[in-house]
Amino acid sequence: MYKPVLLMNIIYTIASFILVYLFAYTISPKYSAIYITPIIFVTYILPLIITIKILDNIKEKRNVMSLSVIAFIFMLFMIIRCIQRLSFYTTGYYMLEKAPGFILLILISTMFKLDVKNNGLCIGRLTPYRKSICIACYVMPIIPLIVMLLENINQLYISLNVAILSTGYYIVNSFFEEYLFRGLIFTWLSNTLLGTIWGGIVVQGILFGLWHLPHHIVASNINIALIHMLLATGIGILFGLIRAITGSIIVPIVLHTLWNTLITMVTATLKLDVIQISLFTSSYILSISLCWIIYKRIRVH
Repeated sequence: MYKPVLLMNIIYTIASFILVYLFAYTISPKYSAIYITPIIFVTYILPLIITIKILDNIKEKRNVMSLSVIAFIFMLFMIIRCIQRLSFYTTGYYMLEKAPGFILLILISTMFKLDVKNNGLCIGRLTPYRKSICIACYVMPIIPLIVMLLENINQLYISLNVAILSTGYYIVNSFFEEYLFRGLIFTWLSNTLLGTIWGGIVVQGILFGLWHLPHHIVASNINIALIHMLLATGIGILFGLIRAITGSIIVPIVLHTLWNTLITMVTATLKLDVIQISLFTSSYILSISLCWIIYKRIRVH
Protein backbone atom coordinates (compact mmCIF):
# COMPACT_ATOMS: atom_id res chain seq x y z
CA MET A 1 0.00 0.00 0.00
CA TYR A 2 2.96 2.36 0.47
CA LYS A 3 3.68 2.95 -3.23
CA PRO A 4 0.03 3.66 -4.21
CA VAL A 5 -0.22 6.14 -1.31
CA LEU A 6 3.03 7.81 -2.39
CA LEU A 7 1.74 8.07 -5.97
CA MET A 8 -1.58 9.46 -4.73
CA ASN A 9 0.24 12.22 -2.82
CA ILE A 10 2.40 13.07 -5.83
CA ILE A 11 -0.72 13.48 -8.00
CA TYR A 12 -2.49 15.55 -5.34
CA THR A 13 0.55 17.80 -4.89
CA ILE A 14 0.94 18.51 -8.61
CA ALA A 15 -2.80 18.99 -9.14
CA SER A 16 -3.17 21.33 -6.14
CA PHE A 17 -0.31 23.60 -7.22
CA ILE A 18 -1.70 23.78 -10.77
CA LEU A 19 -5.26 24.54 -9.63
CA VAL A 20 -4.35 27.18 -7.04
CA TYR A 21 -2.09 29.20 -9.32
CA LEU A 22 -4.16 28.63 -12.46
CA PHE A 23 -7.20 30.20 -10.79
CA ALA A 24 -5.03 32.92 -9.20
CA TYR A 25 -3.65 34.06 -12.55
CA THR A 26 -6.76 33.52 -14.68
CA ILE A 27 -9.52 34.68 -12.32
CA SER A 28 -8.09 36.26 -9.17
CA PRO A 29 -5.91 35.43 -6.14
CA LYS A 30 -8.91 36.19 -3.90
CA TYR A 31 -11.04 33.58 -5.67
CA SER A 32 -8.21 31.05 -5.42
CA ALA A 33 -7.65 31.74 -1.71
CA ILE A 34 -11.28 31.83 -0.58
CA TYR A 35 -12.77 29.05 -2.70
CA ILE A 36 -10.13 26.82 -4.32
CA THR A 37 -7.88 26.45 -1.26
CA PRO A 38 -10.61 25.08 1.10
CA ILE A 39 -12.06 22.84 -1.66
CA ILE A 40 -8.67 21.25 -2.32
CA PHE A 41 -8.14 20.69 1.40
CA VAL A 42 -11.56 19.08 1.93
CA THR A 43 -10.98 16.68 -0.97
CA TYR A 44 -7.60 15.78 0.58
CA ILE A 45 -8.93 14.83 4.04
CA LEU A 46 -9.55 11.16 3.17
CA PRO A 47 -6.16 10.73 1.39
CA LEU A 48 -4.54 12.40 4.42
CA ILE A 49 -6.15 9.92 6.83
CA ILE A 50 -5.10 7.00 4.63
CA THR A 51 -1.54 8.36 4.41
CA ILE A 52 -1.23 8.77 8.19
CA LYS A 53 -2.48 5.20 8.74
CA ILE A 54 -0.05 3.75 6.17
CA LEU A 55 2.89 5.69 7.65
CA ASP A 56 1.87 4.58 11.14
CA ASN A 57 2.07 0.92 10.06
CA ILE A 58 5.57 1.23 8.60
CA LYS A 59 8.00 -0.45 11.01
CA GLU A 60 11.18 1.48 10.24
CA LYS A 61 10.17 5.14 10.39
CA ARG A 62 12.24 8.30 10.66
CA ASN A 63 11.59 10.34 13.78
CA VAL A 64 12.80 13.62 12.26
CA MET A 65 13.65 15.16 8.90
CA SER A 66 17.28 15.89 8.08
CA LEU A 67 18.64 19.44 8.29
CA SER A 68 19.06 19.65 4.51
CA VAL A 69 15.39 18.75 3.91
CA ILE A 70 14.13 21.16 6.58
CA ALA A 71 16.31 23.99 5.20
CA PHE A 72 15.17 23.24 1.63
CA ILE A 73 11.48 23.29 2.61
CA PHE A 74 11.81 26.54 4.56
CA MET A 75 13.75 28.35 1.81
CA LEU A 76 11.48 27.02 -0.93
CA PHE A 77 8.37 28.42 0.70
CA MET A 78 10.07 31.70 1.62
CA ILE A 79 10.92 32.19 -2.06
CA ILE A 80 7.38 31.25 -3.12
CA ARG A 81 5.93 33.71 -0.59
CA CYS A 82 8.16 36.53 -1.83
CA ILE A 83 7.20 35.86 -5.47
CA GLN A 84 3.51 35.82 -4.53
CA ARG A 85 3.82 39.07 -2.60
CA LEU A 86 5.47 40.75 -5.56
CA SER A 87 2.87 39.34 -7.98
CA PHE A 88 -0.36 39.87 -6.05
CA TYR A 89 0.28 42.51 -3.36
CA THR A 90 -2.37 44.92 -4.70
CA THR A 91 -5.14 42.32 -4.35
CA GLY A 92 -4.87 41.74 -0.58
CA TYR A 93 -4.75 37.98 -1.21
CA TYR A 94 -1.24 36.90 -2.03
CA MET A 95 -0.25 33.96 0.18
CA LEU A 96 -1.64 31.05 -1.81
CA GLU A 97 0.76 28.24 -0.92
CA LYS A 98 -1.39 26.89 1.93
CA ALA A 99 -3.23 23.87 0.46
CA PRO A 100 -0.56 22.73 -2.03
CA GLY A 101 2.09 23.46 0.61
CA PHE A 102 0.45 21.23 3.21
CA ILE A 103 0.00 18.42 0.69
CA LEU A 104 3.65 18.80 -0.36
CA LEU A 105 4.73 18.49 3.29
CA ILE A 106 2.72 15.27 3.60
CA LEU A 107 4.25 14.02 0.33
CA ILE A 108 7.77 14.70 1.64
CA SER A 109 6.86 13.01 4.93
CA THR A 110 5.65 10.00 2.94
CA MET A 111 8.79 9.90 0.76
CA PHE A 112 11.03 9.81 3.84
CA LYS A 113 8.69 7.47 5.76
CA LEU A 114 8.43 9.98 8.57
CA ASP A 115 6.73 9.26 11.88
CA VAL A 116 4.10 11.99 11.48
CA LYS A 117 2.64 11.35 14.94
CA ASN A 118 6.04 12.08 16.46
CA ASN A 119 5.91 15.31 14.44
CA GLY A 120 2.63 16.41 15.95
CA LEU A 121 -0.02 14.93 13.63
CA CYS A 122 -1.86 13.16 16.44
CA ILE A 123 -4.42 13.86 19.15
CA GLY A 124 -1.81 14.10 21.90
CA ARG A 125 -2.63 15.11 25.49
CA LEU A 126 -4.88 18.13 25.02
CA THR A 127 -4.96 19.01 28.73
CA PRO A 128 -2.04 17.20 30.41
CA TYR A 129 -2.25 19.42 33.51
CA ARG A 130 -5.31 20.83 35.29
CA LYS A 131 -7.93 21.20 32.58
CA SER A 132 -9.19 24.64 33.61
CA ILE A 133 -5.66 26.11 33.77
CA CYS A 134 -4.69 24.62 30.40
CA ILE A 135 -7.83 25.93 28.70
CA ALA A 136 -7.32 29.36 30.29
CA CYS A 137 -3.78 29.47 28.85
CA TYR A 138 -5.01 28.42 25.44
CA VAL A 139 -7.85 30.97 25.11
CA MET A 140 -6.25 33.91 26.94
CA PRO A 141 -4.64 35.46 23.81
CA ILE A 142 -7.94 35.63 21.91
CA ILE A 143 -9.97 37.21 24.72
CA PRO A 144 -8.85 40.82 23.91
CA LEU A 145 -9.94 40.30 20.29
CA ILE A 146 -13.38 39.10 21.38
CA VAL A 147 -13.69 42.14 23.67
CA MET A 148 -12.78 44.47 20.77
CA LEU A 149 -15.45 42.85 18.61
CA LEU A 150 -18.09 43.23 21.31
CA GLU A 151 -17.16 46.90 21.83
CA ASN A 152 -17.76 47.46 18.13
CA ILE A 153 -20.86 45.27 17.95
CA ASN A 154 -22.76 47.68 15.67
CA GLN A 155 -20.28 46.74 12.92
CA LEU A 156 -20.44 43.02 13.71
CA TYR A 157 -22.26 42.12 10.48
CA ILE A 158 -19.30 43.41 8.47
CA SER A 159 -16.91 41.37 10.60
CA LEU A 160 -19.05 38.24 10.23
CA ASN A 161 -19.09 38.59 6.44
CA VAL A 162 -15.29 38.76 6.48
CA ALA A 163 -15.11 35.73 8.79
CA ILE A 164 -17.41 33.65 6.59
CA LEU A 165 -15.22 34.36 3.57
CA SER A 166 -11.88 33.81 5.25
CA THR A 167 -12.34 31.00 7.80
CA GLY A 168 -11.89 28.15 5.31
CA TYR A 169 -8.65 29.68 4.08
CA TYR A 170 -7.42 30.18 7.65
CA ILE A 171 -8.13 26.55 8.59
CA VAL A 172 -5.96 25.36 5.71
CA ASN A 173 -3.32 27.96 6.59
CA SER A 174 -3.22 26.66 10.17
CA PHE A 175 -2.74 23.04 9.12
CA PHE A 176 0.09 24.04 6.78
CA GLU A 177 1.97 26.40 9.08
CA GLU A 178 1.50 24.31 12.22
CA TYR A 179 2.72 21.12 10.58
CA LEU A 180 5.70 23.00 9.11
CA PHE A 181 6.70 24.94 12.25
CA ARG A 182 5.28 23.17 15.31
CA GLY A 183 5.52 19.84 13.50
CA LEU A 184 8.61 19.31 11.34
CA ILE A 185 10.79 22.24 12.45
CA PHE A 186 9.89 21.92 16.16
CA THR A 187 10.69 18.20 16.16
CA TRP A 188 13.98 18.60 14.33
CA LEU A 189 15.19 21.49 16.51
CA SER A 190 14.12 19.66 19.68
CA ASN A 191 16.38 16.78 18.69
CA THR A 192 19.45 18.98 18.21
CA LEU A 193 21.85 20.12 20.94
CA LEU A 194 19.57 23.12 21.47
CA GLY A 195 16.86 20.85 22.87
CA THR A 196 13.14 21.52 23.17
CA ILE A 197 13.32 24.82 25.07
CA TRP A 198 15.91 26.74 23.03
CA GLY A 199 15.42 24.85 19.78
CA GLY A 200 11.84 23.66 19.43
CA ILE A 201 10.32 26.63 21.24
CA VAL A 202 12.58 29.71 20.99
CA VAL A 203 14.44 29.26 17.67
CA GLN A 204 11.31 27.86 16.03
CA GLY A 205 9.43 30.97 17.22
CA ILE A 206 12.09 33.26 15.74
CA LEU A 207 11.87 31.40 12.42
CA PHE A 208 8.10 31.83 12.53
CA GLY A 209 8.63 35.57 12.97
CA LEU A 210 10.97 35.67 9.94
CA TRP A 211 8.37 33.66 8.02
CA HIS A 212 6.19 36.79 8.00
CA LEU A 213 8.88 38.99 6.43
CA PRO A 214 7.58 38.48 2.83
CA HIS A 215 4.38 40.30 3.83
CA HIS A 216 6.44 43.48 4.03
CA ILE A 217 8.84 43.39 1.07
CA VAL A 218 6.52 45.69 -0.91
CA ALA A 219 4.72 48.87 0.16
CA SER A 220 5.17 48.43 3.91
CA ASN A 221 6.28 50.57 6.83
CA ILE A 222 9.39 49.31 8.66
CA ASN A 223 7.76 49.82 12.06
CA ILE A 224 4.71 47.78 11.05
CA ALA A 225 6.98 45.06 9.69
CA LEU A 226 8.94 44.86 12.95
CA ILE A 227 5.78 44.78 15.09
CA HIS A 228 4.29 42.06 12.88
CA MET A 229 7.42 39.91 13.07
CA LEU A 230 7.78 40.39 16.84
CA LEU A 231 4.13 39.43 17.39
CA ALA A 232 4.54 36.42 15.10
CA THR A 233 7.65 35.39 17.04
CA GLY A 234 5.67 35.55 20.30
CA ILE A 235 2.86 33.52 18.75
CA GLY A 236 5.38 30.98 17.49
CA ILE A 237 6.90 30.64 20.96
CA LEU A 238 3.47 30.25 22.58
CA PHE A 239 2.32 27.64 20.07
CA GLY A 240 5.69 25.90 20.46
CA LEU A 241 5.10 25.68 24.20
CA ILE A 242 1.61 24.29 23.64
CA ARG A 243 3.04 21.75 21.19
CA ALA A 244 5.58 20.72 23.86
CA ILE A 245 2.85 20.49 26.51
CA THR A 246 0.32 18.53 24.46
CA GLY A 247 2.64 16.58 22.14
CA SER A 248 0.34 17.57 19.29
CA ILE A 249 -0.32 20.40 16.81
CA ILE A 250 -4.11 20.11 17.24
CA VAL A 251 -4.49 22.87 19.85
CA PRO A 252 -2.11 25.22 17.94
CA ILE A 253 -4.16 24.59 14.76
CA VAL A 254 -7.40 25.56 16.52
CA LEU A 255 -5.85 28.63 18.19
CA HIS A 256 -4.09 29.71 14.99
CA THR A 257 -7.38 29.56 13.08
CA LEU A 258 -9.25 31.48 15.78
CA TRP A 259 -6.51 34.12 16.03
CA ASN A 260 -6.34 34.76 12.27
CA THR A 261 -10.13 34.82 11.90
CA LEU A 262 -10.70 37.14 14.88
CA ILE A 263 -7.89 39.56 14.01
CA THR A 264 -9.29 39.77 10.47
CA MET A 265 -12.75 40.47 11.87
CA VAL A 266 -11.37 43.17 14.18
CA THR A 267 -9.26 44.93 11.55
CA ALA A 268 -12.16 44.88 9.07
CA THR A 269 -13.88 47.59 11.11
CA LEU A 270 -11.18 48.98 13.42
CA LYS A 271 -7.74 50.49 13.05
CA LEU A 272 -5.74 49.10 15.96
CA ASP A 273 -4.04 51.65 18.18
CA VAL A 274 -1.04 51.25 20.48
CA ILE A 275 -3.20 50.45 23.53
CA GLN A 276 -5.05 47.65 21.74
CA ILE A 277 -1.84 46.17 20.36
CA SER A 278 -0.31 46.36 23.83
CA LEU A 279 -3.38 44.64 25.30
CA PHE A 280 -3.23 41.51 23.20
CA THR A 281 0.59 41.51 23.36
CA SER A 282 0.30 41.43 27.15
CA SER A 283 -2.21 38.58 26.94
CA TYR A 284 0.26 36.58 24.87
CA ILE A 285 3.11 37.25 27.31
CA LEU A 286 0.89 36.13 30.21
CA SER A 287 -0.20 33.03 28.32
CA ILE A 288 3.43 32.18 27.48
CA SER A 289 4.38 32.57 31.15
CA LEU A 290 1.59 30.28 32.33
CA CYS A 291 2.31 27.72 29.62
CA TRP A 292 5.97 27.77 30.66
CA ILE A 293 4.96 26.95 34.26
CA ILE A 294 2.74 24.09 33.02
CA TYR A 295 5.54 22.78 30.81
CA LYS A 296 8.01 22.78 33.72
CA ARG A 297 5.45 21.05 35.98
CA ILE A 298 4.67 18.21 33.55
CA ARG A 299 8.39 17.70 32.88
CA VAL A 300 8.99 17.22 36.60
CA HIS A 301 6.17 14.70 36.85
